[in-house]
Amino acid sequence: MRSGPGARSAEGNACSHCQAVGGGGGVPPRRARRYVALKVVKSASHYRETALDEVKLCQRVAVADPTHPGHMHVAELLDSFEHAGPHGVRTCTATPVRAA
Repeated sequence: MRSGPGARSAEGNACSHCQAVGGGGGVPPRRARRYVALKVVKSASHYRETALDEVKLCQRVAVADPTHPGHMHVAELLDSFEHAGPHGVRTCTATPVRAA
């Protein structure tokens, strides 16, 4: 996968601009015209394994019963992809922005 402007995830979503702020940032996708929270995980193997476990968990929750009382408290995974850069491969996830 290419990185930077024009890079595409497995789902075909394009990243036009990325901004890292502490643990995440905002990405304004061109097609959706909305902001998402972007989480970029360190490239070390133990961090990457944990991130991949988180992606699997979010994918399982996505098909869970939406009428469950706790369903609204679980972040929706919009997309996940890997970014190959000079310091290794980083796992990235995109979720809707939530108010604090």
